[in-house]
Formats: sequence, C-alpha cells, structure tokens
Amino acid sequence: MNGKRWKRLKGILLLGTVLAALKMIFFDYTLDEEYQIVMAYRNISVDSWFVQMWEPHQTSAFLCAWLMRLYYVAAGTYTGVILYLRICTTLIQLALTFYLYRVLCGLTEKRYAFMLALIYFNVVPKAIQIPEFSNMQLWFFTLLVLLLIRYYKGTGDQKRRDYILLILMGLCMSLEVLSYPSCIILFPFFSGYIFKKSGSKRWRDTACFAGTCGACALVWLGLILRNISFSDFVRNVGYMLDFDPTHEISGVSSTKLAALFSNLVAGLGLIALILAISGGIFFLLRMCQNKKAAGEHPADEKSNVNENDGGNDSGTGRLYAAQAKRECILKFAVIAIMVSEVVQLFYWVILHTGYELPHIHFAVILFAAGAAWRYAGKQKGAFCGDSRGPAFYRRGGLYQRSGALQCTAAWLAGRPVLCDSHYVGAAKYSGRAGRTLDMGVACQPVSGLSGGKGLYHARRPWL
Repeated sequence: MNGKRWKRLKGILLLGTVLAALKMIFFDYTLDEEYQIVMAYRNISVDSWFVQMWEPHQTSAFLCAWLMRLYYVAAGTYTGVILYLRICTTLIQLALTFYLYRVLCGLTEKRYAFMLALIYFNVVPKAIQIPEFSNMQLWFFTLLVLLLIRYYKGTGDQKRRDYILLILMGLCMSLEVLSYPSCIILFPFFSGYIFKKSGSKRWRDTACFAGTCGACALVWLGLILRNISFSDFVRNVGYMLDFDPTHEISGVSSTKLAALFSNLVAGLGLIALILAISGGIFFLLRMCQNKKAAGEHPADEKSNVNENDGGNDSGTGRLYAAQAKRECILKFAVIAIMVSEVVQLFYWVILHTGYELPHIHFAVILFAAGAAWRYAGKQKGAFCGDSRGPAFYRRGGLYQRSGALQCTAAWLAGRPVLCDSHYVGAAKYSGRAGRTLDMGVACQPVSGLSGGKGLYHARRPWL
C-alpha cells in the first residue's frame, strides 16, 4: 500500500472512530450502565459492601464511585453525571490506546501498531462507555500485559530491571480482581509466568509481584471489615456465590454449565460454517488465478521453467513449496476474517441481536492468528524476547474469560470480555500477514474490525 492510499485509509478510520466515540458519549442508555451507576451511588451514600449490597459485581463500583464523588464536589449535584462518566471513560480508553501504541511500536511496524491500537480503542466489551466492570476488567488486564512486556522486553537475566513495574503489575492484578472477583484465577497464572521467565531472580520477582497483591488484599479487607465482622463477611460471600440476583442462572450450576456447553457447540458450528464458506471462496479464487496464469504463460515456457527447477537443489524446491503453502494459508485467513465480519454484520443489522452478540469474528481471528504464528519463525521472539509470549497472553485472556463466567450470563462468546486475547491474535496475524502479503490485503480484516463498531452504531436508532 503506497503512502497516499495509507493516508486516505488512516483518515477514514480516524473519522469513523471519532463519530463512533461521539455516538457512544451522547446517545443510548443501557441496563448494565444503569446497574453500575446505581451500585456506585449506593456505595457513596449509605450502603456498605457485603452488608446492604448483594450484587456480585459490587466491588467494581470503586472507580465509578470515585469519579462521581469528584463530580459532586465540583458541581454540587449529580445532574449530568452520566455524560461526565462517559467522557472520562473515553479519555481513559484513549490513554490506554496511546500507551498500547507506544509499546507495539517497539514490537512491529508503526502502521501495524496504529491499526491495532485503533482496534483496541473501538472494540469494547459492551456498548457501554462508563467505568463498568467489563471495561475495567479489560483495562487492568491490558495494563498488566503491557507492563509485563515492558519489564522483560530487551532485558537479559543479568541486566537491570525496573522493579517498580512489578509493583505496578501487582496493583493492576489487584484492581483486575476487584473489577471481576473471579478473575483471581489469573494470579497463579501470572505468578507462574514471572517465576519461569525471571531466571535467577525468579524468587525475588515473584515475591515482589505476589507481595504487592497480598498487601492490596489486606488493605481492601481492612476497609471491608470496618462495617462487617469477618464471619458475616465469609457467610455473605457464600450466599452471593450461590445466588446471583442479576442473572436468570445463578452460580456455577448444572443449568449454567449445560447452557455454556450448548452455546459452545453453537459457536463452533458457526465457526465451521464460516470456514467452509471461506474455503469455497478461496478455491474459487484459486481456480480463477490458475486459469489466468495459464493464459499468460505458454506451455513451452512452463516446461522450461519446470526443467530449470528440476536442476536445482531439492532443498530450494521445498523452500518454494513452503513459501507457497504459507501464502495460501494467510490468504485463506484473510478471507475467513472478512467472511466472519459479514456474518457479524448480519447478526447486528438483520437479526438485531445487539452489540454483544455473537462476536464470532473474534474467534475467527484466533484461528487466523494461530495459522499466522505457525509460520512466523524467528519473528516469534519479538514479544518479550520470548517465542511463547503471545500464546501466554492468549491463554491469559482465556483464563480471564473463564473467571468472568461465574458472574456473568451463560453466553460463552456473547460478550467480548476476551478482547485482549483476540487482540493479541490480531497483532500476531497482522504482523505476520503484512510481511508475507501486500499491506493492503493484510490490513483489510483489521480495517473491517475498526469500522465494524461504527457500522453497528450507525445502524442503531439515534435516541
């Protein structure tokens, strides 16, 4: 893609991003947005955690409550607080996006970093633009991963590391658990990675990370126990785990597990259909390409080429074959992502499922990322100097989603709380595909992802 086309595409995507952000700030009001604001207001007024409040997401109200307190001090009223919270959220998302872009610039080309940062800004867990638990879960997980990359990137076992980053990682881990308490399952996951990655300093690094998490937990518990005894606190937490008044299916019950399994089967079936359609399109385009190539190269020229190839070393032939296979797989991935985007728009525009359903294109990105990473070779070491880094982040996102299942509805793929693992998938796909295919071809799925949210919000009624 030449510079002129790139500037045009960049301008279009930025304009669409701005319009979508303005739409999120000034229009619509959803049930979960009301739920979060009411929890924060109750916490500000007279209700205490785990005493008068029984909502499973109550610990996530802290950020919204702090911002609302600041607004009340400045304005003397809560009128207009929703607009204020949406603007604050947009600024937080923008700051995280900029930090993400800075980190990615050290891992890949600036154009890819820009496209991926644009995806992050546009793809949110829900159509909600306040400090809501799903947004916060994504924010703190993102910060945790970026700090981890920064801590290990370009440092060997003997080089000096900034241990303040480990403390910040522990703080982000603690805030992640407050945003979604069941995400505590991420703690042993990250602790294990730090222990394995830090070499001779593994005990010191792990203790610094875990100690920060433990100190934050003790401070939080001390604040809670000011209003409730420890025995009552443990009892009430048990009640909350058994009964969730915010969803039709409570706790981890056989009913919820059956619903999750049914949803998983339906999602896999939809992915299989997308891959089948993509395969048909790929082979059709391949046939057209072969016919065109046959018309451009006479039979005698082709035979000469084959004779020349036969005289070469067999290793060279295998190299050419591997390159052709790599290009075929990456082209198929491009088609699969674009087909999944069409399917997603069908759900949004025709079936009116709402923004949170089913986000099947994220799952297809993971498949495409796996295909791209399969042939990345030495380029795998770009993430933290560790070829297994992106796989670690993807697994972290899966664990993050697993934790969210305790306090969410029964939809397995219904909400992109898993944004970070899909995002890493997009990073892996774009960085590899862009080096093998034309820049314009590689960016088409990424451009579609950036614009998909804008298309969805443009379809929704302007209330």
